[in-house]
Amino acid sequence: MGGLTLVTPAASYPVTLTEAKANCRVIGTDEDTFLNGLIASATAYVEAYTGCSIEAQTWDYTIDAFADEIELPRGPLISVDSITYLDTANDAQTLATGWLEDLPGERVLRDPDASWPAISTRKNAVTIQFTSGYDTVPASIKQAILLLIGDWFRNRENTILGQTTSEPPHAVTALLTNHRRYGF
Repeated sequence: MGGLTLVTPAASYPVTLTEAKANCRVIGTDEDTFLNGLIASATAYVEAYTGCSIEAQTWDYTIDAFADEIELPRGPLISVDSITYLDTANDAQTLATGWLEDLPGERVLRDPDASWPAISTRKNAVTIQFTSGYDTVPASIKQAILLLIGDWFRNRENTILGQTTSEPPHAVTALLTNHRRYGF
């Protein structure tokens, strides 16, 4: 099992402050700081629950060795940006060819006409840098985030520093079910 490291976080959230304020029926700016925190917390909750990046993010995924099919642990896949590895002399190299992106499958595949290079026997000898996130955030994900924000806004006593102390509304899990990734 490899390691996953966030390289570049999302530049924005899928729900704006204006949308959150309208959802919570807030007028004025007194609650802006609190709502911004809820937007960040609800987005993080949805990403953790689904195993997906909502807005575009860049990740490093390290693994011990190449395989014919390498499933990336975070989707939806936008692009594979680079593949680097440690050669048998433990020198860093960048793999320019010999692999294919499987965008629907969120995998890196060995090109059938190529072979992987010889690599170091060290742990985490291969690093795949990729970008994941939705081109257009599905309405069901935005709605789930808004439901969480609304619930946490109304039930502040159940929210401690963005961590909910109660179960999310059933509608949230229902909206997110089709977006949930399994296996990682």
